[in-house]
Amino acid sequence: MRGVFAMTPEQLRADPWAFGPWCWVVDRVESFGGDPRPCRGMQGLWPIGHGELRDALFDLVGMDVRWGLTLLQPYASAIIAGPKRVENRPWRRMIPDNGLWVGLHAGKTLYGGPDAAEDMLDEWRDGPCSLLPDTPHWPKAPCVAELPLGCMLGAVHIRQILRYSDECSP
Repeated sequence: MRGVFAMTPEQLRADPWAFGPWCWVVDRVESFGGDPRPCRGMQGLWPIGHGELRDALFDLVGMDVRWGLTLLQPYASAIIAGPKRVENRPWRRMIPDNGLWVGLHAGKTLYGGPDAAEDMLDEWRDGPCSLLPDTPHWPKAPCVAELPLGCMLGAVHIRQILRYSDECSP
């Protein structure tokens, strides 16, 4: 386990990664580490069929993980290994009271292309990012060539989904 994270609405308001409209708050992260699982994903949230991938996720978290969430890189890696603990979605999903485990899939595409992604990673390594003002830096952010693409990186536990405007408006 990489750690257990909790977030109050006040912390969400202060988190530069959170801008909504729906903020999926990650409170636990489990990673395959240096052994991501190559697989096909789909844009957004998608059902994980029965098979080796679902079995590997079960072995990782000790629970049946039925959903995958695909993110572009470097955002997927920023959740698995870095400072990002909020994923912004345009839609809400009902989750059980005890939260929802989803497999975190790195898509085959880099956000903004290779040059933009490398610039973003450089800024994250050096300090606050101009692309996301006041973003916590990520000193150990990998370079673009090291980002895994088209694979399952691990699983994240979504503890709550907050509407940014309701929970975090000043």
